[in-house]
Amino acid sequence: MPKSKFRKSLFKPVHLQTLLFTVAYLVFSKYIFIKSVTNENILISFFGPFTFGIVTTLVFLYFFNHEDFFHFLKGLKNKENKYLKKYYHHGKILACILIGIIGGDFFLALTIRLLINKFAYKYLVMTIAVFISTLVSVGLAKGFFSLW
Repeated sequence: MPKSKFRKSLFKPVHLQTLLFTVAYLVFSKYIFIKSVTNENILISFFGPFTFGIVTTLVFLYFFNHEDFFHFLKGLKNKENKYLKKYYHHGKILACILIGIIGGDFFLALTIRLLINKFAYKYLVMTIAVFISTLVSVGLAKGFFSLW
């Protein structure tokens, strides 16, 4: 029997879900951040973006951990594990925290998925990174708005 000319699709439903969630994330994150920062109460200013960051990072991590999301990398799994085992956990954790602070929730979830996916305390690392990122961004924004 001849081989089929049709290959399996590289685009899976989880990719569409991630794309739609990313668009919604980009819209709502700006709105929540501006509403929270312009609020007089400092607790609302901090915990609004912090809670939103934790929830969105968890959802992105769920999407990235889906078996069909990185289906095209299955052949590279052995090489990936060989290179990732060379680095210590502390370097991976620090990289996740720094990328989370600088890059935001999307890149934090992607970095956690690629570097410390099987690490027992990956959710603690995620919480620390989102906490520091929110502290820095809200602090800078509150300082900027207080100048007006």
